[in-house]
Amino acid sequence: MFTLRFDMRAPESGAPTTELYAAAIEMCAWAEKRGAIAAVLSEHHGTEDGHLPAPLLLAAAIAARTERLAIMLAAVVLPFWDPVRLAEEMSVLDIISNGRVSYALGIGHRAAEYEHFGVDLRRRGQLADAKLALLLRLLRGEPVSHQGRRIHVTPRCVTPGGPPIMLAGGSPAAAKRAARHGLGLLAQANPPGSGNSTSRNAVPTDTNRGRRGFPTATRRPPCSSPTMWTRPGTNSGRTCFMTR
Repeated sequence: MFTLRFDMRAPESGAPTTELYAAAIEMCAWAEKRGAIAAVLSEHHGTEDGHLPAPLLLAAAIAARTERLAIMLAAVVLPFWDPVRLAEEMSVLDIISNGRVSYALGIGHRAAEYEHFGVDLRRRGQLADAKLALLLRLLRGEPVSHQGRRIHVTPRCVTPGGPPIMLAGGSPAAAKRAARHGLGLLAQANPPGSGNSTSRNAVPTDTNRGRRGFPTATRRPPCSSPTMWTRPGTNSGRTCFMTR
């Protein structure tokens, strides 16, 4: 299976970011014509190597340059988002891509990122539950009454009920959260406490990442973890989308 994954990390001494982002978009257009089935984008904030902080924006640019390529955002860190604003951006992106964008929503793990947004790390699970419940209601396109106010996300998604969403995580709490909301689970390869971090077990990439004007697309073995499991009644099966 031919997929691409972009986190847009690059040293400051490398190629200009304008070239790297343009190259990522061009790579997706090129790969689509050669059998690629998906591009995966990740989200992190305030990193020294410039990790992609706005995956929906890059996804929109990729969607505008492609026609069939599926785009997966994994993982979008839900506690950092206002659910109304996120629903609006997801709706517009669903229209631009004609329903080709899917999402894995996570709760994050870096204390520095929670400090970056002024969010209490200790409340991340509680925040994720509340925001997810509202987000799923808003994506249906109907007016919602919430905490005494009326919210109506327009324009409506082209995908009935909103774009495909699952939860990402490697803990029993993540699995229970997915079950409560009737969503699939994108399980981490190395859950917390397993003794192995994802960074130590990642497949090595080009040590000259970004130096020649092209971000490095990570190569991973076929059908390795994490694995996306979908709930009964959906497009059930096993999909090998790779995430950090």
